[in-house]
Amino acid sequence: MIAQAEALLTVTQAAIGEVTILTEAIQTSPFWSLKLALSSLRMAFGKFIRMFALQPQR
Repeated sequence: MIAQAEALLTVTQAAIGEVTILTEAIQTSPFWSLKLALSSLRMAFGKFIRMFALQPQR
């Protein structure tokens, strides 16, 4: 049972390592930077629209 737990731990650690490498690759890619920039623009535009909608009508 201990050997099975150790084997499972080894497999789990390897999987975590692979996910970490993949996450770092995604976060340093140009696509990720573009996605973050577009997300920021979308939030700013949403705030602008809400602010405009709350202005009293003349």
